[in-house]
Amino acid sequence: MAWTLNSNGTIAAAFSPNLCFDFEGGGTLETCTGARGQTWKISGPPGAQHITADDGVGCVSNGFTPQPRGTLSFDIVSGLGWASGATVRDLWNHTDLGVVQSVEVDVSRGNGTSFVYKLTKA
Repeated sequence: MAWTLNSNGTIAAAFSPNLCFDFEGGGTLETCTGARGQTWKISGPPGAQHITADDGVGCVSNGFTPQPRGTLSFDIVSGLGWASGATVRDLWNHTDLGVVQSVEVDVSRGNGTSFVYKLTKA
């Protein structure tokens, strides 16, 4: 995933700059509003930097502390405005997932779990 760190502290998806990373709700892409869960700051010296919530409540982590586990979902219709959904291909598993309206991933393995999908407008 490619991201843009904006001057107002939000972290926007490069493919859709109006969607920001929001830690409330477990880490989702939401419409950028600059709300509490969407503002971040980079702290620490070069080579040891980390991204924390602007109010200090949360952080983006791939460290040793276990992170909350569960399901992360992305609504293609509302997130990208693609009324017909998208044809989705899992690039790591080399499988087609068909035409879907949303993508859900199980992040129960915890910290560092990653998925890479190609979405094509249906």
